[in-house]
Amino acid sequence: MTAETLLHFKEILTRRLERIQPGFSELISTLRDSKDYEEPMDVMDLTATRCARDLMIEIHRHDRLAAVEIRGALRRIAAGSFGICEECGDEIGVERLKAQPITRVCIECRKRMEAFGRLDVA
Repeated sequence: MTAETLLHFKEILTRRLERIQPGFSELISTLRDSKDYEEPMDVMDLTATRCARDLMIEIHRHDRLAAVEIRGALRRIAAGSFGICEECGDEIGVERLKAQPITRVCIECRKRMEAFGRLDVA
């Protein structure tokens, strides 16, 4: 993979990380400062409030996991192993990386993993 292509992926991944990181402290602040339960609520209001809070927490969990994957991809770029399949050692196609830049496996290994129910790798 060329240095220019690696730089392109590094920029994409860095932008994604910058886009999701501000939400981390925002969510914690929102949950900590929430006064949702101070007013008397009927069952419907309480349920809606809890659902909204649970949704915020789930979005945060998803973003946190994405941040871990993005940081891993950035470390692989720095180490020179970005774009190399962790299963077979072959190059991961650039088109696959464009679609899923955090991936650690080539499409063939991914298909094999899906066939065996191993879906723990992007």
